[in-house]
Amino acid sequence: MKYEEWKWNDSLITSEEMVDYQHKNLFRTINDLIRACNESDTPNGLLVEVGLDELLKYATYHFKEEEQVMEKHHYPNQPNHTAMFSLIYKP
Repeated sequence: MKYEEWKWNDSLITSEEMVDYQHKNLFRTINDLIRACNESDTPNGLLVEVGLDELLKYATYHFKEEEQVMEKHHYPNQPNHTAMFSLIYKP
């Protein structure tokens, strides 16, 4: 099975330069992982493992940064975002 790469589009822009930059990096990291999975019928396990590790590390970093931006701007939906983030990482 081949996985489809994620496509960035302008509807995802938040107008927070740092957040948008990090979102684009998340897309790149996810797409690197997808390419590693799509390389052959039996993906290189090490490439996939390294890709997953990189993705989790970067996502954790990003979530912490994004929470700070939401606090700074008193984002009203922050509790929901924090709950969603906590499914992936523990602050």
